[in-house]
Amino acid sequence: PFVTNVEDPHNYGKKDRARYTKRTIAERMLALQQEAARNPGKRALDHYLLGNAYYNASWHGKYWIMSRIGWSCWEMGQWRDREDNGPGDDDYFGCQRAKEHYTIAFNTAKDPVLKALACRMLGECELNWLSYAGEGGLDDWENPWKEQLTDARSREAYRSIEECVGYQEFVARYK
Repeated sequence: PFVTNVEDPHNYGKKDRARYTKRTIAERMLALQQEAARNPGKRALDHYLLGNAYYNASWHGKYWIMSRIGWSCWEMGQWRDREDNGPGDDDYFGCQRAKEHYTIAFNTAKDPVLKALACRMLGECELNWLSYAGEGGLDDWENPWKEQLTDARSREAYRSIEECVGYQEFVARYK
């Protein structure tokens, strides 16, 4: 639950060996929150991993069962009827809580690869929010966070992630 593959978010990879229960996921998330609060050097990574956990607990992730007892592609039709939204729908469909953690990771990361990964996931969350909110115009959508990558190493890492050249290697660094 702490690793996200945005190219295939619902399936487990052959290398997904760690198995979690709801309790162990919650315990790890609490430990990450506590570590982020007391250790500024780990804050960016901890919030990136928390963002991954919340993303995976959303409709878009492979651990959606953390938030709902069922999952269906037909739930997407309910997104547009905002009057019927329930508590937690902004997080479940719109990835708002994941976005909060990715934002902290992005703003505090000193490692250019971690900053680029957080940027990529911020873009995913933004895209999911726009789709959930019914804002349309997503065909020509560009990640608005990309413009905030000001150093060359972060921009190069982001380009590698977008081209899928270094994505798996980069993701494997941060578990």
